[in-house]
Amino acid sequence: MNKLVRKTAVVLVLGSLIAGMGILPSAAMAEEGVEVAIPDSLSLEESIDYVMEHSESLALLDDKVELKEEALDEAWDQYKDYEDGVLNKDNIDNLKRALIRNQYYIKSAQADYDKALEDYEAEKEQTVYDATQKFYQLLLAQDNLESTETSYARAQDNLELANLRYKLGDATSLEVVQATNRVTEAYNDLQSNKESLHLKQMEWYLFLGLSYDDEVIPEGSWVELVAPDLTGLTDPSEFSGLVEATFAVESAVDNLELETIQYEAFVNIYHKVNKEYDQYKYEYDQATNSYNQTVNQAWLAVYGDYYSLMGKDRNYQESVASLEYQEELYRMQELKYSLGETSLDSLLDSEQSLYNAALQNNQQKMNLLLGTLAWQNQYQ
Repeated sequence: MNKLVRKTAVVLVLGSLIAGMGILPSAAMAEEGVEVAIPDSLSLEESIDYVMEHSESLALLDDKVELKEEALDEAWDQYKDYEDGVLNKDNIDNLKRALIRNQYYIKSAQADYDKALEDYEAEKEQTVYDATQKFYQLLLAQDNLESTETSYARAQDNLELANLRYKLGDATSLEVVQATNRVTEAYNDLQSNKESLHLKQMEWYLFLGLSYDDEVIPEGSWVELVAPDLTGLTDPSEFSGLVEATFAVESAVDNLELETIQYEAFVNIYHKVNKEYDQYKYEYDQATNSYNQTVNQAWLAVYGDYYSLMGKDRNYQESVASLEYQEELYRMQELKYSLGETSLDSLLDSEQSLYNAALQNNQQKMNLLLGTLAWQNQYQ
């Protein structure tokens, strides 16, 4: 397993947010005498690599995997000593029991190693998900700002049109006031989205382990992100392999095998029933029931996650259609108002609906992108 970069100390400079993420801030590394080059720009893939490289939590989990692997190797070495009769040749029953007990230890050590490895891989997947989410949120905030700028420009155009029609005697002063109020609302939205973008930039910097006032440019744009095509996604009834490969099911299988070793070994060696047998039989039955329940819950989770992802896809497609409709409707209302065939209220309502549809489309695209990533992390 590739070793991650390790840091000798964690200096809490940016507060509990960074400490909870397990990412060492560059300011802290500078205090340790580690030279850190701050990149001018980062793509999504580069930002993921950057976070993975500087993640203290991943480094600690990697150490834990190595320790559990060493414990597993020791259990196997001891088993081989028993098997060769090095440790006990006097009593064949004791030797058999020692072998069986050590088989149990091996399975237990294997389960511990698998759990440590699963924790490490889960942390990697979560880090990738979080890094992707932060990157997408920043691009989304940039695009939302552009949508607000467009909405503000439309509001100003509508105000100019209302003033022109008022001068020509085709509109009332109330319409000018309405159009002016809409410009004010659009300006307030514009300022709010500028502030939101700044906060998303700061959050991204902190997640990377940088200072809040560093300047790193995210490469790419929101419109370049293509919504995933889920038409080829297999029906969940065919996901038996995915269910069996989930960590919960694999852990239940390991536990069942552990109890089976003890239960069957006792019967094969002693061929009798007593209190010890009853205990082994009880634990074996419990492990069997736990395995069956875990498999059922895994299938429930697969179907639930699948339907949730399909719902996100439907919501996104609906938002695309809604945005196209609102764009066309606004063009018609703009033309009709210029010709005096509709009211300013209708035009302003149409402009607001178009703005909301653009934001909603962005959010549904975000939900689908992150939902697909979560599905891939879990099942692929």
